[in-house]
Amino acid sequence: PQGKMGKLLLTGVNHTRAVITLLVLLTVIALYFLPGLRLEITAEGMMVKDDPARLFYERTLNSFGSDNVTIVYLEDDNLFDAHKLGLIKEAVNKLNKMVLVEKTDSLFSIRYLRTIDDFTYTSPYLDSIPQDSEQAAVLKQAALINPLIKKNLLSEDGHVMAINVHFATKRYFRGFDEEVSSQLEQILQPLKAELGRVFFMGDPYVRNGISQRIHDDQKMILPGAILLLIIALAISLRRMQAALIPLLTAGLSVIWILGLMAALDIPVNIMSSVIPALLIIIGSTEDIHLLSEYLNSYRQGVSRDQAIKLMSDN
Repeated sequence: PQGKMGKLLLTGVNHTRAVITLLVLLTVIALYFLPGLRLEITAEGMMVKDDPARLFYERTLNSFGSDNVTIVYLEDDNLFDAHKLGLIKEAVNKLNKMVLVEKTDSLFSIRYLRTIDDFTYTSPYLDSIPQDSEQAAVLKQAALINPLIKKNLLSEDGHVMAINVHFATKRYFRGFDEEVSSQLEQILQPLKAELGRVFFMGDPYVRNGISQRIHDDQKMILPGAILLLIIALAISLRRMQAALIPLLTAGLSVIWILGLMAALDIPVNIMSSVIPALLIIIGSTEDIHLLSEYLNSYRQGVSRDQAIKLMSDN
């Protein structure tokens, strides 16, 4: 007796226009949702929702604050020049105004405890910008006495300064890393023209880099997989048209799956990013089997309709 899959194949043959219309409709719907597909390169994206370890991690964040810290690295031989410090202070103020930033740690925020004329002052080290080299030298020396600053926020030679940017983890959303990286780049752009070396590093930068690498890999892996599949099928089946059929079915499957993920707001993570290549390579095996059965029967002189029926029986 003929199986359910065989009956389905024959139904498709007997109602070709309806099947093609349905395939086109599903593909158009999937393509409509496809631009909303998101990448989520975070550990949280692969965690079980109510896992005890995740709940403990969230309680820790609530108790001790965010662990999402990005370090802005600033280096220049004349870093304590009044003009350059003014530009850095302006950048720090912009960082503090970012909605996604919880706080920043730098010489512009760390308190400098000192006594002058029997009065105690606790304003930050760089609350006011030193206007000459003598004031700058005194300030650097005072800052380097603090063990929390030395080799942390300021190098011993005073040529390197760090700004620790703490992000609000509770405000995390999909696309967070891309937006944070873009805003940081925009804020730091004026400093890159004035200082010797400026860059930032941290989780948003790393995750954004991984996301971009996945995009780039897909541009290389998918065409490579498709090319190898076409060559292998053309050689084995000895017909270019037959080689394109598995590619068509695999391509539609990829579009539908990714479109469904976008519609259901299911992000692509590190694990699921290999799905398109797997669908193309593994999903084409059944097509090859069916095509081989069809071509084998057709070459033996069987009619087209009978070859299709024999293929559906297998």
